[in-house]
Amino acid sequence: MKRNESFFFALLAVVGALLLALILLIGAWCSLRDAKEEIAAQQELIEDLKARPLTVRLIREDPEPEPEPEPEVDKPAWHDAGEFRIYHYCPCEFCCSKSDGITATGTMATEGRTVAVDPDVIPLGSEVLINGVIYIAEDTGVHGQTIDLFINNHAQAAAMGTYLTNVKWREK
Repeated sequence: MKRNESFFFALLAVVGALLLALILLIGAWCSLRDAKEEIAAQQELIEDLKARPLTVRLIREDPEPEPEPEPEVDKPAWHDAGEFRIYHYCPCEFCCSKSDGITATGTMATEGRTVAVDPDVIPLGSEVLINGVIYIAEDTGVHGQTIDLFINNHAQAAAMGTYLTNVKWREK
């Protein structure tokens, strides 16, 4: 009887070892399958990125500031807001999370006029003087000492890069 028990336990051990080996093989196969899927997804992403035009944001030095405009009669004085980082944005979903071109103040964003500001730093509706050009603070979406200049075209906005410059503002 002991012989049958020994044989039974030996057989049980072999079956257990085979089951363990099978479980390990299945786990390895699943890992391999998942790795292949991940590689395929990454290759698809790489191909997608290759198909897109390259967008580079350059950081450049402050362009030569233009002379300040002469003070206008009956207009409030300019407030020196200090040094700001200037970025550029367009009305696309990538830049704005929407694409209707409507600003936080309800106006249609316009190149050469619209800038996005932090309303805790520069009040909305204010005139903003940047390198001799006067803009209107019509949009939000930036924080602190940062301003986004509105540009109609995404490629142009991206190509314009960023820079630091002194900014002034006054209420309209």
